[in-house]
Amino acid sequence: MPELPEVESVRRGVHEWTADTTITGAEVLDPRILGTTSARRVEPSAVDGFVSAVTGHRIIGAERRGKFMWLSLGQGPEHAGSGPGEPSSGGARASGRPSEPSPELSLLIHLGMSGQLRVHSADDPVHRHTRAILRLEPARDGSRSQGAGAPAPHGSGSEGAGAPSPHGSGSVEAESAGQNADRSAGQSAARELRFVDQRIFGHLGVQPLIHAHDRLVPASATHIATDPLEPTFEIGLTLTALAQKRTAIKSALLDQTLISGIGNIYADEALFRAGVHPMAIPARTRKSRLAAVLESAASVMGDALAVGGTSFDSLYVNVNGESGYFDRALLVYGRGGQECVRCGNEIQRLSVGGRGTHFCPVCQRPPRYR
Repeated sequence: MPELPEVESVRRGVHEWTADTTITGAEVLDPRILGTTSARRVEPSAVDGFVSAVTGHRIIGAERRGKFMWLSLGQGPEHAGSGPGEPSSGGARASGRPSEPSPELSLLIHLGMSGQLRVHSADDPVHRHTRAILRLEPARDGSRSQGAGAPAPHGSGSEGAGAPSPHGSGSVEAESAGQNADRSAGQSAARELRFVDQRIFGHLGVQPLIHAHDRLVPASATHIATDPLEPTFEIGLTLTALAQKRTAIKSALLDQTLISGIGNIYADEALFRAGVHPMAIPARTRKSRLAAVLESAASVMGDALAVGGTSFDSLYVNVNGESGYFDRALLVYGRGGQECVRCGNEIQRLSVGGRGTHFCPVCQRPPRYR
């Protein structure tokens, strides 16, 4: 499944295009998208419940913790500003309204292995793998939250997906500096957020928001630990917890209750950067080396995020249909049998906890325990 950099790239785009819009309607084209991979039989009433639960709500913003993403939902425009409310708190990003009650509801989005969120004009053709559609209208006052660093959708995207282009036909919004008239026109245009999933490994769901680790998260994500890119991440606490683990460090890094966001790709890359063997036991490894692993994990995911994440095929793209480019900078992952970029020895592959793992036997020497 997509890891932190890929999910964050998607979140930024979704936030840029949907924050402070109102969900005016929803359509579930394939009810299986409302179930989990272990329970794909969905009662017809679940579809009606999902549609009624989200329709009329305003999207406050797109949120993420580790690999988990959700839309924080607030009151619709008919209720906005009707009461004194309280300042927005937890993980929700403020929309700029003077009085914003804390959101209580979330639309949880699990991308799975092949899920995509794509922004479209309402009249764009619907791709055959589209499983659900949210119909959106901008805020009535024309306000629109901007996600920090969020990319503006552009390009036609993957074949048949029909992602909007700010400069071509079917544009949802023009983002060119100085084109104020086009920008205003784009903000008033109806648009849709479509969930496309070829393999149906992802799912959608509506859940209450609950406080966990000093922010609001969906009920099913309260056990998920903070990730290295969150402001509330405390490396000292994570280091202490990691140092108590007696499993292979590769497995420990994939434990989302210990540290979230790290998957197979970035665990291998972080361990290589830190020079730590994937089979090292944290409880028998110097804390300075464990700290180097955590710092390398944050560093490598930050580097990947800067180029949109890692894409090996067309199944992972951001909201404008573009792939990430970090696969070109991978040092060990997927390079079994190739030369190590540091020492020239052959990169090896082994299985750790059932996960394919790549490492350099020279740069990451096996631990010797007495």
